[in-house]
Amino acid sequence: MSSVYGAAAAIHSVATRNFIYTPDDVQFKEPENWPSFESLRKQLADGVVRDDCDGFARLCQMLLLDHYGLSAAALTCQVENGGWHLVCEVGGAPDKSGWVLDNRRDAVTTRERLAQEGYTFWGYAQDGVWVQLNQSEIKS
Repeated sequence: MSSVYGAAAAIHSVATRNFIYTPDDVQFKEPENWPSFESLRKQLADGVVRDDCDGFARLCQMLLLDHYGLSAAALTCQVENGGWHLVCEVGGAPDKSGWVLDNRRDAVTTRERLAQEGYTFWGYAQDGVWVQLNQSEIKS
């Protein structure tokens, strides 16, 4: 088991315990609101993070960076019902799957496993740079 996997598993567990799914349109009265690391730190200090999938993905990115020094990517995707979703991935690249941290899962997983469940990945962002994904180029 790689140290990246261990870090991803630990952070997924911490994020899951400290997260309550709350849709942006309920909480912020707008369809999308991606939280800053500063706002996530404040929410954690207050006890719990309330947000939707993008808040969970950003929380995982922040915790991986703060606790392990690992830069993680945000991946935009469509799930099995066609809805849009955001997940966090560490140890990957635009054309190579790493470990995916998803608020809809009980444990870390891979893009390949999520693709088998009906996910389609469209965008990859790391360090503020977005890349459009070509589905045929993604390797495990």
